[in-house]
Amino acid sequence: MNKDALASTVCETAAEVMELFAFIFAERMAPEAAPAEMEEALAVRIACTGAVTGALTLAVPRSWAESLAANTLGLDDPGEAEAAAADALKELANVVCGNLVTAFVGPDAVVPLGLPRDARDAEREWERLRAHPDTIALEADDEPVLVLWEG
Repeated sequence: MNKDALASTVCETAAEVMELFAFIFAERMAPEAAPAEMEEALAVRIACTGAVTGALTLAVPRSWAESLAANTLGLDDPGEAEAAAADALKELANVVCGNLVTAFVGPDAVVPLGLPRDARDAEREWERLRAHPDTIALEADDEPVLVLWEG
């Protein structure tokens, strides 16, 4: 798959999963339109091996992850949404990665996914993704979401 097709697949898959999984509508934006730094960020990474080997990283503002948790878990209490934000982002990464793998190699391929992991320094991970030439930036509910497939 060439670089443009890969970017299109990553963008379309991430946006579709956000819409179906969390009722969040996303569209592509220029990565340079995202803030260079994000003080309150969350970032997760999930790797896969097999017919496809690679890793997906998502970096988002903490407030966006809290909205994600509220949407996916039906939470009305902001404290509960805050507590569930990291796990909701891990689950989103898991679903996006699974859908990407299917888009890459079809539904019959065996591609074990690892466990989604929190970035040790989410703010630094935000900066890394923001500067990476292959990062896809999405605007989702008026917030920037950074998506990077490395494989």
